[in-house]
Amino acid sequence: MIAAHGNRMCVAVWEPEYDRSVIYWSKPDQPHLFDVEADLQLVAGRITLLAQAGGALVIGTDRLIAAYGPPLQQIAEYGALPDTVDWYQDGRLVFGTDRGTCRFPPFENLTEAALTPDTRSYSTGAILHHQGTSYHLTVMRGAIRQRSPLAPYIPPTVVIDTGA
Repeated sequence: MIAAHGNRMCVAVWEPEYDRSVIYWSKPDQPHLFDVEADLQLVAGRITLLAQAGGALVIGTDRLIAAYGPPLQQIAEYGALPDTVDWYQDGRLVFGTDRGTCRFPPFENLTEAALTPDTRSYSTGAILHHQGTSYHLTVMRGAIRQRSPLAPYIPPTVVIDTGA
């Protein structure tokens, strides 16, 4: 997977034997020149999203979503779907994930509260502008993919003042 980040080129490679991806940055203003020993970032899982928005590089794998500013900051504990990224006219990203449609910046899950769809093996997505409204469409086919588990419910702490 390839993307631009500022004045640098980024190339992401999945290493299946380690179940991780490596992102390599080119030298500034030299998209053909890479120092593969120094200018790199490791992320868990198979790379599915690599796109620039808001000055950050958004990185998605099959198990996490992160933004590299620098530094690398994980912004979601679930994966991004491959081939679903598109850009709004204002430069923000919109993309499909294991938990619905998200946008960045700022990171926001637009659909999780109402719908968390079963995701499939193959997907594609795009923004449709129709009669003054924008829609992000994600089309999926194939076998249902295993979804990252939902975060467990943590009940709020209740403090009772007994007057003692």
